[in-house]
Amino acid sequence: MIVPGIGLVGLVTSCYLIAAYFGCGGLCGEGGGCDLVRASSYAEILGIKTPLFGVLFFAAALVLALANKRRLLIAWSAIGAGASLVFIGLQAFVIHAFCMYCLVVDASALALFAAAIYAPTIAPARRGRIAVAVAGALAVLATPALITRCESSPVMAGLPEVLAREQRPGQVTIVEFVDFECPFCRRLHATLKQVVAEYGNRVRVVRKHLPLPSIHANSTTAAHASCCAEEAGADGERMADALFTAPPEELTAEGCEHLAASLGVDLERYRSCIASDRPAARVAADGADAKAAGLKLSVPVFFIGPRKFSGAQPAETIRAAIDHELARL
Repeated sequence: MIVPGIGLVGLVTSCYLIAAYFGCGGLCGEGGGCDLVRASSYAEILGIKTPLFGVLFFAAALVLALANKRRLLIAWSAIGAGASLVFIGLQAFVIHAFCMYCLVVDASALALFAAAIYAPTIAPARRGRIAVAVAGALAVLATPALITRCESSPVMAGLPEVLAREQRPGQVTIVEFVDFECPFCRRLHATLKQVVAEYGNRVRVVRKHLPLPSIHANSTTAAHASCCAEEAGADGERMADALFTAPPEELTAEGCEHLAASLGVDLERYRSCIASDRPAARVAADGADAKAAGLKLSVPVFFIGPRKFSGAQPAETIRAAIDHELARL
């Protein structure tokens, strides 16, 4: 049972990560290594959430093991072992943070390769095969239910003062904490822009900066640029659009200034602001607000009224929360 057992560990953990990547933010623990890895550009490959590859890999490995196809399993698990070494290297040398669940998946892939070569048998007896197949199917089938449950966002018992002070009579206020380089923040921005436009002045967005420079090298520079562009007279939403849509590698000091100039910002005022300590103070204040709201270093996180959401939620989830708040108002 050693080979199927390893495969099950990898499959269940990959399913758990899929739920986390689809918005069950608490599963990764805000501000922890898992959350930092999830916020990195390596959380998706070709538009597909990375843990899904783990689900497919371990599901196929279990099928090969239960069918007693050792040679095919060795070849297949060798691919998984190689990929796991790449992912461990990315966490160690690029992201500079480790996701413990990702490490379990990676270790399972490496162990599966070794077991496929050296284990005396790879297929359990008939009852064991049935038990493994049922357990694997349950893990895969339970994942969508977990994601659906997470979409019912928690309602805060009492709105923290940092959020309460942003509310306006007769309007729904969305308070978001973002990093301009974070891929999930970028996706959320596009969705929010579309949804908020449907409601006109009944909905307003308050953006607070929570850059994660340990994984997004230009995030603090972009946050400072946003603050200074607004101070120099730019429309905050237009500058945010520019920062969110520019290639991340172009969010350098020079690149951000070019974006500000393209919006007609007074560059003398902009440069004066950048050279001062005002943007850093603004970002620090937003970070203090995040802490006061009970958040850690996690993005994107946003609040619609008293409801907290983590991750790039779909448009229908945001609309439902807005409609609920409008009805309450």
